[in-house]
Amino acid sequence: MFKEKYKDLQHIVRELFLLRKHNKSFKEGDTQEGFLLFAEASLTILCLERFLRILPEVKATEKDTLYNLLERAISKNILVLKTEDKEYFKKIVNVRNTILHGNFEQCARDCNLSTVEEYFKKNFTSEIETLFNIIDDLFKQIDHNTGKRLQEYK
Repeated sequence: MFKEKYKDLQHIVRELFLLRKHNKSFKEGDTQEGFLLFAEASLTILCLERFLRILPEVKATEKDTLYNLLERAISKNILVLKTEDKEYFKKIVNVRNTILHGNFEQCARDCNLSTVEEYFKKNFTSEIETLFNIIDDLFKQIDHNTGKRLQEYK
C-alpha cells in the first residue's frame, strides 16, 4: 500500500502540521521569538519535493529536480495545478531555491524590493502559505492507497 510504503512522507506531513499550528498561534504584533517560519518553509519544500518524487507515475530519478518533477507530473496529467499562469513552475522553484540556498538578497532584487527585510515583511510568509496550499491541493488529488490520481480529478 502506497501510504504504508512511504511512512517518511507521513512524518514530514505530521511535523509540517505541528509547525503550522505553532506558527499560526502567533498574532500580528507578537514577538518573533519562537516563530519558526524558516523551519515551516523548509519542511514545506521538503514535503512537496518528496511527494512528487514518490508518485509512481512520475518515475522520478535521482537526477530529477523539483522543476522536472513538477513538469512531468503536470504534463502527464498525474496532477493538476489550479492556475493558468505559465510561470507557476518557475515561481515554485524560485521559492524552493531561495530557501535551499538562503539567497534572500537575490530574491528581494527579483521581487523589485530594496532590502531583504522588505522581502520578509511583504513576500516570504505569503509565499510559504501559497506553497502549503498547493501541496494541500495536490495531496487531495492522489489516492493514498495507490499513489495514483483519483478519478474525480481526471
